Amino acid sequence: MTAQRKAKIILLNNRPGDRTPIVDILSMEETFHIDRPGAGRGCLDFVRETKPDMIICDDSIPIGDVLDLCRNVRSDPELETVVVILARSFPEDEDGTQGLEAGVDDWIEMSIPPAVLINKVKAWFRIKSLRDDSRVECQRLQDLTDVLDRNFKELTIILVKTLDSRIPGVSERAEQAKTVTEYITTKLEMDGHEKKNILLAAFLHEIGKIGLPEVIACKEYSRLAMSEQTLFHQHPLIGSMVVSTISGFEDSANFICHQLENYDGSGSPDGLMGRAIPTGARILRAIIFQEELGKGGCSVQEIINQLKQASHKVLDPVIAQHFIDYLSSRDEHLFSNTCRLGVDELKEGMILAEDVYSSNGIKLLPKGARLQEWMIRVLTERNYVDPIIGGVRVFKD
Repeated sequence: MTAQRKAKIILLNNRPGDRTPIVDILSMEETFHIDRPGAGRGCLDFVRETKPDMIICDDSIPIGDVLDLCRNVRSDPELETVVVILARSFPEDEDGTQGLEAGVDDWIEMSIPPAVLINKVKAWFRIKSLRDDSRVECQRLQDLTDVLDRNFKELTIILVKTLDSRIPGVSERAEQAKTVTEYITTKLEMDGHEKKNILLAAFLHEIGKIGLPEVIACKEYSRLAMSEQTLFHQHPLIGSMVVSTISGFEDSANFICHQLENYDGSGSPDGLMGRAIPTGARILRAIIFQEELGKGGCSVQEIINQLKQASHKVLDPVIAQHFIDYLSSRDEHLFSNTCRLGVDELKEGMILAEDVYSSNGIKLLPKGARLQEWMIRVLTERNYVDPIIGGVRVFKD
């Protein structure tokens, strides 16, 4: 308690007009301010209005009413650190247990010696002061944690968007992967730190491609030569090394490292099989499997059929089924109604599926624009001096 104000004590009883020994004793202490609700005032309303440091309930109030009051006090964020003391004979076992569960702090006898009462109350005020300090510190730490989380999220977004400027589509796939992972981890009843690690791994699952030659990183896997595939398989290891430098996300790095492991043991880098593959890595494997099919222009139904065929082989059957459920519950256009075209492939009437930017970050055309001859001419001319990296995404007919 601070020296600038008196500690506020509320005495609750059903004898508002009577002077009790406890009031007389506590009134002797100049650092205490004693208050009681007037006749007809509800105890809880009075407590909420005055926000005391301590509540003392004497034996004139039924124990059930006291416990209800205590529960309400403990559930109120503005009152949860208030000290609650019962002035009555020490309770029977059942009442004592219920009192502790409701949040009663202490019991005192009505005949307690004055010096003992004052010292006990002062001791509880010291405890309350520590409670208040702890609460303030916890809130400060939570605020700092929130700021760090926001900064961390912003940094991961910047990292992905930077990679997207080199490998078009990375940012979009990262967001889709995060959404799918949120769905699957919820179905698997995962939460807390484990879920957070998997979500980060999903968002950054392509980050290792920063170490690949652009010609390999941007090409569909099925079109890679054998030597290129060998090099491509290094990107999970590179990504794992990058993410492992983030304190607290070592599991995320491990998931990224094993994202190309197959359920039947035929994957890389370690040929892990079944449940030996971390759950996060099994989810990433399904995401990558779907992404490759999407890049190849497969419809949602074709992707679902491929997921079924890959179950027990490439994919964990449980995760594959959750992925199928996810795709079935979404509109098909989310995965298959757009494609990327080179500027020289654009035609009048096509509708842009995303904003078009030059390599210098200049926005050339907005999403939703229907291409006209002059727009295509502008894009073509701009592409010679300020390339449109990765082409232009349009809606399919």
